[in-house]
Amino acid sequence: MLKKIVNLWIVHCLGIMKKIVFVSSLLWAMLFSVNSHAQQNPLSGQYMFTPMVLNPAYAGFHDMLSTTGSYRNQWRALESGGLETYLLNAHSSLPLDKMGVGLTYVQDNFGIQQNSELTIAGSYRIKMEHNTFAFGLQGGFVNYRLDYSKLNQKEFGADVAFQADEDGINNITRPNFGFGAMYLTKRYFLGFSIPRLIESNHEVGYSLYLRHYYGLAGYVINLRKVKIKPSVLVKAVEGGAVSYDFNTSVLIYNTVWVGASLRDFSDFALMGQLSLSRYLKVGYSFEVPFNEDIRKAGGDNIQLPTHEIMINMNFKVFDVQAVQGFLF
Repeated sequence: MLKKIVNLWIVHCLGIMKKIVFVSSLLWAMLFSVNSHAQQNPLSGQYMFTPMVLNPAYAGFHDMLSTTGSYRNQWRALESGGLETYLLNAHSSLPLDKMGVGLTYVQDNFGIQQNSELTIAGSYRIKMEHNTFAFGLQGGFVNYRLDYSKLNQKEFGADVAFQADEDGINNITRPNFGFGAMYLTKRYFLGFSIPRLIESNHEVGYSLYLRHYYGLAGYVINLRKVKIKPSVLVKAVEGGAVSYDFNTSVLIYNTVWVGASLRDFSDFALMGQLSLSRYLKVGYSFEVPFNEDIRKAGGDNIQLPTHEIMINMNFKVFDVQAVQGFLF
């Protein structure tokens, strides 16, 4: 009997691995055709807990008002001060039971540049017997603030690319639109999105933003009081490199998430999330690069860790809603 149980468990695990490999290959094939050499947008290390930031189709999926705030400090040891990212996100289902709305604010600070983005999203869900299909649209504005006063003006001041106002600041605001789609079952999900469709350029010709493509997939393995969720995120940039994240998270007693992720085989992260109540969750992630070129950027004997903290609060705002835990 024991041998039979072991054999069945092995067959089950092999079947799960085949699905994960298939999904990963599918997402890779969708995005492989995009050539790239440009730097990509900064990405949250805990994106699996805030997927609406990447895909507007996720708005309202939890059947509650879900609010999230996070702060990410990346590569602080760099001479430029590293990259700081602030995120505020809120999304909720509507009483119609098929629609959701969301609001996101993101601010990135890196060197002389500060990017601030505000977007409003809406989603529509088609519920079937055992699965759900959703698509979403979003629109908003992005402000690019370039503070040239932090540069050596004697060296760059004559260049037309560094023209600014009297305070040495150049503010550029652009509208943008995006869309996304998701397919969700009780065990797995697939998603594809282009959060910003419109590319942005400076008046003198250089690029401020290149279009990004995201493919996200995950699968849940239910082992009674423990749930394991492997996932993969594939990213591509118009004219930039294809990138990928492999992530595995474990939910213990529906209270504690622990996990690890590997990004482009050059960054490794450990993360955790704790449910303090049905309404409040806190999370933390620690990431380090082990790519030699990245580590050298910090100088001799300087580590380049990344720290990220997150707070999530859930509320019931309509009678038809129910605050509950969720896997996707």
